[in-house]
Amino acid sequence: MTVSETALPSGPDVDVPLDQACGWRVLGEVAVEVGGTAGTLTGQRQRAVLAYLILHANTSITVDELSEALWAGDPPMTARNSIQRFIADIRRRLGPAAHRLQTTSSGYRLAVHEGESDVDRARVSMELGRDRLVTGDATAASAYFQSGLSEFRGQPLAGVGDVWFRGTSATELEELRRSLREASFEAGLALGLHHRLMEVLHRFANDNPHRESAWALLMVALYRSGRQHDALEAAKTLRRRLLEDLGIDPSPTITDLIHQILNHARDLQLAPRPDGDDPRPVVWRAPLPSQLVRVLTSEVVGRDDELRLASDAIDELVRGNPRVTLICGEPGIGKTRLAAEFAQRADQRGAITYYGRSDEDTAVPLGAWAEVLTDLIAANRSVIDELGVATIADDLHELVPELGGPSSGAPATLGGSETRRASLFRSVVQLLDGVAATQPIVLVLDDLQWAEASTTQLLRHVARNLRGPVWLIGLLRDTDVDERHPVSDVVASLRAEPHVDVLGLGGLDDDGTAALVRSLLPDIDTDELVGFASHLTRETSGNPFFASEIVRDLIEAVPDGDPGAALRLRLRSAVGEAALPDSVRQVVRQRVGRLGDSVTRTLRTASVFGRHFDLRALAAVCRHDESTVLADLEAALDAALVSEAPGSPDRFSFVHDLVHHSLYHDLSESRRRRLHARCALALRDRDRSPVDDRTSRAGEIAGHFIAADDPALAAETIEAIRVAASEAARRHDPDEAATLLTRAVALLESDEFVDGAGETLDVPRTRVRLLVERGTYLRNAGHRDFRTALLAAGRAAEEIGDVDAQVDAALANTRGLQTNIWEIDDDRIEQLESAIAALGNEQSTRRANLLASLASEKWHDDHRAESAVYRADSIALARQLGDPETLANVLTRASRARNSVAPAEEHRRLSIEMQRLVELGHDFDPYLMVNLLRAIQNQSLRDADPELLASTTAAIHAYGEERPLAKCQRAAILSDVLLTGLRGDGDEYLRLSQRAAALLAGMADPEATITQEAHLFYGLFLLGRTHEVLDQAIRLADERPHIDLYQAVAAHGVFLAGDHDDVRRRIDAGMARGFSLGVDDYTVQALQHWADPAAGVRHVEACRELYVLLSPHSGRLSGHVIHVTQPIDLSLGRLCHALGRTSAALAHLDVSADIARRFDARWMAEQTDVSRARVLIDRAADGDLDTARSLLGDAVEQARANHHPAVEADARALLEQID
Repeated sequence: MTVSETALPSGPDVDVPLDQACGWRVLGEVAVEVGGTAGTLTGQRQRAVLAYLILHANTSITVDELSEALWAGDPPMTARNSIQRFIADIRRRLGPAAHRLQTTSSGYRLAVHEGESDVDRARVSMELGRDRLVTGDATAASAYFQSGLSEFRGQPLAGVGDVWFRGTSATELEELRRSLREASFEAGLALGLHHRLMEVLHRFANDNPHRESAWALLMVALYRSGRQHDALEAAKTLRRRLLEDLGIDPSPTITDLIHQILNHARDLQLAPRPDGDDPRPVVWRAPLPSQLVRVLTSEVVGRDDELRLASDAIDELVRGNPRVTLICGEPGIGKTRLAAEFAQRADQRGAITYYGRSDEDTAVPLGAWAEVLTDLIAANRSVIDELGVATIADDLHELVPELGGPSSGAPATLGGSETRRASLFRSVVQLLDGVAATQPIVLVLDDLQWAEASTTQLLRHVARNLRGPVWLIGLLRDTDVDERHPVSDVVASLRAEPHVDVLGLGGLDDDGTAALVRSLLPDIDTDELVGFASHLTRETSGNPFFASEIVRDLIEAVPDGDPGAALRLRLRSAVGEAALPDSVRQVVRQRVGRLGDSVTRTLRTASVFGRHFDLRALAAVCRHDESTVLADLEAALDAALVSEAPGSPDRFSFVHDLVHHSLYHDLSESRRRRLHARCALALRDRDRSPVDDRTSRAGEIAGHFIAADDPALAAETIEAIRVAASEAARRHDPDEAATLLTRAVALLESDEFVDGAGETLDVPRTRVRLLVERGTYLRNAGHRDFRTALLAAGRAAEEIGDVDAQVDAALANTRGLQTNIWEIDDDRIEQLESAIAALGNEQSTRRANLLASLASEKWHDDHRAESAVYRADSIALARQLGDPETLANVLTRASRARNSVAPAEEHRRLSIEMQRLVELGHDFDPYLMVNLLRAIQNQSLRDADPELLASTTAAIHAYGEERPLAKCQRAAILSDVLLTGLRGDGDEYLRLSQRAAALLAGMADPEATITQEAHLFYGLFLLGRTHEVLDQAIRLADERPHIDLYQAVAAHGVFLAGDHDDVRRRIDAGMARGFSLGVDDYTVQALQHWADPAAGVRHVEACRELYVLLSPHSGRLSGHVIHVTQPIDLSLGRLCHALGRTSAALAHLDVSADIARRFDARWMAEQTDVSRARVLIDRAADGDLDTARSLLGDAVEQARANHHPAVEADARALLEQID
């Protein structure tokens, strides 16, 4: 709730045209807004005059009174002229609202309309809130108090300087803020929020030790929380402080309250509330994190659009809604400054901010989150106690050791560390929402370009699952990442979320640069500023850091005592002579040059390491002793060019990336290459560095070898790249791994590099192995061209006789259980057959895997017999060899290449065997584990086993959270689609299936077409909107006549549209093909799509054939992890009804109802009830109509509640038929 203009009292009449809306602000930096545009006053005295007039609005103020307010009885001789100049300047700034500042017979009067002044709005909020509190409406009171507090944007009267009136007025305004806070606490106690308020009231009372009303509220909160003793102790503390500091006793109010607490007076009990509202009064103002405060030294300029967006985000936050803002831009563009401004403005509306950043070198898993959560938990322990600290401690103790170890009773869950990771992510969201329930919070995650996979995955999870008032602000140097970086994928995936804003910061325009220069040189002449700022914008591309550093360098170069006129002359001559540096490099060069040649050489060498470097490695590359290098670094420390890493002895960093880049580019290319080679060898060979540390810096070492481009180091370079790629893959960053290996392959294809390598490297074999590894990483990253890359790698391996590489390429060249659906991939089959032939008679795990892959590829059409042979051979060989991973891979693929004679029993045995492999906890490859879990998930549908479905789905999600791999993400989103379909949530099903279809199509996934079918038909079927896609379903069927599922979907859609003649024609065509291409998940779904129209139009011959085909699958759900249609028995019941087999129909429908109940599948339950009612109506035995009427009534009620209009319409039509 906010204070509307109509709620404000009328001010005195003023005889001026109020044609421009104005906003007058003193509760923070003094400012004015005219017609929605902020006006700035550059001088402190001008702001002071405006502030005094705002505080005495609509009152004539004499010049003498203004002089007294500014100079406290000691005005300068030019005071009257100065005041006139200040007034004239204010009028110029007011522009079209200049008439508001009137000249009267005795002085000046500022015409302020009701509701325009922030201080008036705050006072009215206080009055209205008090009125509501007296009448017992604590909810409205709390909202008014919040509205009043939101008017404060910082320290009152900021920017007016040390003028006489500021002390008294600022004190009065601060008292208004304290009173609003105290009133918000009182409203919170009336709303029953005493548990949440205890800590902040304790701090508020201690911050105001003589404020009896604050201590009284604290005593009431403690008493209502069951802490009578603590309430009395608080009274003793107050009494002691009053006696020691002021020599007085507490007032009778405190004495009476003590007696009430001792006697458990009824007046202290919480009054019953008339409603369930739970507003969030502003209860605590914590300071902004120091990392943000230190950049709040200058005004934000040139970011009006971004600040308007922040205002909207803060409004949403105050309303209780989550927001996510991702700020991207190059180094120095102002991301952190803007985030600090956002946080400060949110703080002024009652939010509390927490900060964390990712480190470029350490890459600690969830490091930024650990920093944020540590501070958040330390500040909110009482809230965590209410949430259930044991659960949160179990999940978060590794991130936040202060929580203590896990509770002894922590249960084990399926999936090991992956499941714990998923639980951790859920607990983070639970924690944030729980804390935000007491007060809005802002989370700032800085330097996301250095974030490892787990940090970005948690960012994605939190961004999508937050429900409470949490503003997540992420900062990212997008110039340091490409589209394959994990954070790029997160940014791309979050763009479509309605509560997410992605801001790409560009350079300032001329006006923005001028404002920036003005903030550094407030006395610069306006004409000089325009030309200087324009030139500075062109030379720096509007980068605020570039621009400010150049201006600061000019300021520093002016000798002490040089007057301002000399500085302006220097600026003018620099511009006129084109001596302005064309980049910050020149600025850095000048600053470093002042430190001497030795320091310059050391810092330029250090720049080759990157922004961060350590003393020992730098000394080795410089070929100096550590003491000499340290002396140079200490000089750079004094000049604020480098800084020491806290808690890391001998570890240093450049203060800014631009300093590092400038120094680096001062080196010639030849010098850089030589220094990179020395850096690579120094980092690789550091005798004091543990192996683990070298591994964690593998990417850095490889980068130096690549930059060195030295053929003499060919073997070392390739090995370093392979180690770095392996490390990237271990971190679940296959994009980076593939990029590294692409560079390695390019090096091996360079004649100069190969010639230089000589005999140190087997180039052909090494190249082939790199091609295979690269293709595998491309597959893992979800790139469409992985297949082409691995086919080429396999052919290259075959040409040089490298059987191992040939087999590896063949096995890696698939994304799922097979390459295509309903179609044969001849190239892949040829690759597999060639690899099997290359193995000869070898009976190995490789052969078993190749046979299983070939069986999976040949499961279509005329190849099913061959597929069955390959499948049986692969399973037998895998069991004989006894290797769990091989057996898991073979069984997973065998679940696709199934036996069409007895699929159900065989698949049940395979599923049990796969479950045992999962339970044994083998450390399988993530791709294999996800395939294994998906196969078990499919079996859970066949067996109608909700418990098995739940456990495998949880394990799949854990893998998706833990591993940002395309396969894992694909499996997770498809699982979400499946569960949403089971619940019958049509809108959510459409949204998720659209996301899934886009993801799979982008990966060239073979299941993309099936997901498209699910989106087109099933989701709209739930919503009764199949008519919207009927034409598209028919088109798909016409384009793919060999895919029976599309023919069945088209027939189903035509039936729902009421064209029974066309339905019969399509059913006849389906019968001619035998209704199926074999027995598999997709075909069973197709049979069900045929069953409904066949039963609906009473096509007896088709009903008989379909019943024979479907009856072996009674007792299970049809489906695949992409989409579930309905229980098989629902279709069987409808077919029996059409055939006149009433008893069999009811028996099948009973099974369908039981399956729907076990899966809590609402839409299936409603459909089953309608079908049972239809059978009973036709039978019309004793009691049948009453039972049917009851079933239909329930169906109508449930369908309406669950938004299933088609089912509701069917049920109502049958009810009308009965009646």
